[in-house]
Amino acid sequence: MKPLYCWRCERVVPMMDEREFAQFDATNRDAVLAVKSYRARRNVALEDTPLLRLYRPVRALYREFSHRAGLQAPRVSVEHLRQHRLADYGPACKSCGLPMRTPEAKLCAACGTRGSA
Repeated sequence: MKPLYCWRCERVVPMMDEREFAQFDATNRDAVLAVKSYRARRNVALEDTPLLRLYRPVRALYREFSHRAGLQAPRVSVEHLRQHRLADYGPACKSCGLPMRTPEAKLCAACGTRGSA
């Protein structure tokens, strides 16, 4: 994990490297299957599914990664945690220093500067 600015959170958060994200993604897929299974077995709507309980392993894994790196995990939705992946962000802006929103970005969304470092 590496601390990096998240434009969605509007603050620096722990970002997963590819090894961590692969483990996170597998745990998240297991949680999605658990939700689908729960709903099928009980014939209930999504809003009647204990999502917090079923996604607990995903949150716990991200907190564990953050803790190991000496960082504080933000309190955001599990869906948003998927966005905390280093590979999804571009290089630092040469003007403001914040990461470009994507690796292909040509314009800094934070300050409007064209190009990257």
